[in-house]
Amino acid sequence: MPHNFQHTTKVPATIFNAWKRLQTRGDVAKLTELTGHSKPTIIQALKHRKANQDLILEISKYFSKKEQQSIDMEKKALKLLKQAS
Repeated sequence: MPHNFQHTTKVPATIFNAWKRLQTRGDVAKLTELTGHSKPTIIQALKHRKANQDLILEISKYFSKKEQQSIDMEKKALKLLKQAS
């Protein structure tokens, strides 16, 4: 067995639920490009909760950035609405 082989584990429910909340169309393609993992591997993680620890961390970072962008967008929208009123 190669030394870099990692066992897949079940993605913890709290992490998986956070991913689901933030997931939108196009995320599989973006994650495939970003992580270098195959589409089936990404789908396995996002739909079936199976991934190695490194992939869980990479996907979590992706969604964390996505969530921050969403928060930033909301703040900008609120600022614009306040200026307009």
